Amino acid sequence: MTARGKVIELCGRGAAVVRVERESACGKSCASCGGCDKRTIEVKAFNRAGAEPGDMVEVESSTRQTLWLCFLTYLLPVVLFIAGWLAHPAAGIASLAVSGVLIYYSNRRLKAAGGLKMEIVRMTGKGRCSDM
Repeated sequence: MTARGKVIELCGRGAAVVRVERESACGKSCASCGGCDKRTIEVKAFNRAGAEPGDMVEVESSTRQTLWLCFLTYLLPVVLFIAGWLAHPAAGIASLAVSGVLIYYSNRRLKAAGGLKMEIVRMTGKGRCSDM
């Protein structure tokens, strides 16, 4: 996953807090439907690019980790539910509950490890984004 944002502050150990605009699921055409609001989130990212507060940057997370989280959250519950349901309807519901427990503990483990790892991969400018 790649996103653009603005460095807000520097943290210790070569990290920075970056304000990133959340992307919409509808393909960035929010003006046409008005169904979502443009919100920003702040992420902590490794700052190997040497960005300073006010710099516009591009941040990236591990594609492998992002795909694993998508699989765990969306695909695994469906697969377990269908497999269980084919065996017996009660097993389908039980396997769906098992997937919920797996997601819960994976989320706790991810939070304990510091969350999704982000890295500033390049600087795109010096504070040129007025809407951030």
